[in-house]
Amino acid sequence: MIIKRDGAPRAESLSFCLIYGDNMTGKIVVIGAGAAGVMAALTAAQKNKVILIEKNDRIGKKLFITGKGRCNVTNAYDADGFFNSVVTNSKFMYSSFYTFDNNMIMDYLEKAGCPLKIERGGRVFPTSDHSSDVIGAFKTLINRNKNISLYLNTKGISIKSQEEIELMREAGRILAITHEEMRKALKPGMTTYDIDKLGEEVIRSYHCEPSFLNYQGYPASVCVSVNDEVVHGIPSKNRVLQDGDIVSLDAGVIYKGYHSDSARTYGVGEISDMAKYLIEATKQSFFEGLSAARAGNHVRDIGIAVESYADECGLGVVVDLVGHGVGKNLHEEPEVPNFATRRRGPKLKAGMTIAIEPMITLGDYEVKWMPDGWTVVTADKSLAAHYENTILITDGEPEILSRADGIEL
Repeated sequence: MIIKRDGAPRAESLSFCLIYGDNMTGKIVVIGAGAAGVMAALTAAQKNKVILIEKNDRIGKKLFITGKGRCNVTNAYDADGFFNSVVTNSKFMYSSFYTFDNNMIMDYLEKAGCPLKIERGGRVFPTSDHSSDVIGAFKTLINRNKNISLYLNTKGISIKSQEEIELMREAGRILAITHEEMRKALKPGMTTYDIDKLGEEVIRSYHCEPSFLNYQGYPASVCVSVNDEVVHGIPSKNRVLQDGDIVSLDAGVIYKGYHSDSARTYGVGEISDMAKYLIEATKQSFFEGLSAARAGNHVRDIGIAVESYADECGLGVVVDLVGHGVGKNLHEEPEVPNFATRRRGPKLKAGMTIAIEPMITLGDYEVKWMPDGWTVVTADKSLAAHYENTILITDGEPEILSRADGIEL
């Protein structure tokens, strides 16, 4: 729905859900516990048993950020005010609005324990100015309703077929070759732009596509991160590599619709002993995590192994960035943290393909994002290293997919 922005009522965000019904059991399944999903579940529960499924660990996650964290619930305009603000086909809204209008939702939330107030332009907010109160009201309504069963953390994790695994092996082989060509070319005086262009050329020479180029707006094929840059450094013709730098190269390949993702950190020219120590420890922390990536274990076990090794080495583990599933999409479920989490996370099963990618620092674990919106640097300016591979969970030893015969990992 497109609404005018001239002071008349407007939508802060749109919420969607999927609804399935079973005529045999009388049960309704609602997928997505955002505002739309919760309201759909509450309405359906008046006459049916409802299963409400949400992939996140809480309902209404996006509501937390609407209205700059205050949640602009609705507008106090009368019906004509709303209809006059709809750019096209306002008649489409007649039946739904007259069935459940803005005054009804206001009354609904207030009775559930969320007092509201009206501000300039008729905008309606919780009196507390906290969106969490709206979410709290929804929780209360769900908990009161015995017809609703709520399931959280129900994220889908794909199990790959043998054919899919073969495609990912080939993507990984090409990616390993790409990394090797970039490694051999690294030298003082070349620019990070030069590295990116080389990586892209190699990838395209195998009739593949770079996974990263234009992904969510990223402007290059290879993330080139230098010294205190942890990840996502944007290549530049003005960034010249110097003797003694360390550089992390993170790249991905799409082969016949399937991704592979891996990263390496290298020294440029002669580097310090501490830089060498960091690079080797980061690589080994990956292999420590790999040893825990066995069917029957949980995602948390990988993070424990990585963090324990890094702690033994006296190094910092970045906690604001994590590994992930890989497959038809560059980033899939599950998230794979490099540290011990409170929850065990999903159980590892044969056929899962994930990227384990420790990001380790010589100093503290804290990071910050640069103004370009991509480059992540260590907050204390200490050196950082990154080592990553796409792996396959099997019934036995895990398999590294982002590798090629004759090329050292």
